Amino acid sequence: MLRPIYLQPGDKVALISPSGTATEEQLDAAVALLDSWELVPVPGKHVLSQHGRMAGSDTERLADLQTALDSEEIGAIWCMAGDYGILRIVEDADYSIFQGTPKWVIGMNDITVLHSKLHSLGIESLHASMPSNLKDTAPEALT
Repeated sequence: MLRPIYLQPGDKVALISPSGTATEEQLDAAVALLDSWELVPVPGKHVLSQHGRMAGSDTERLADLQTALDSEEIGAIWCMAGDYGILRIVEDADYSIFQGTPKWVIGMNDITVLHSKLHSLGIESLHASMPSNLKDTAPEALT
């Protein structure tokens, strides 16, 4: 398995919603936490979008995922929420650039579909808490 480079202070972290919706409060909490870790939050263009129970249309969610996958400036991709939706776009993403410069992808719940895809490509990822559940996450898990 190929392991992405560990994050260092000043690295950029994309905040995207490839599945369920996120709230402004959750985004603010994620930004504050990343700031406290000396990381630079980069919210996706559609991070707070809504389309039914999903965070934007398939096209919007795929656009944010693809932008984060392809960006050479991004060191990690932190998915805001799970719920439902990644299954509809995971096979439409182009992983060719990402495979040459992998970055950490972080999330759980239905984001596990994305983890499975990345693992099939031989790239490690992190099944971990997301901004949508930070309130319920033990402080020890955030240090």
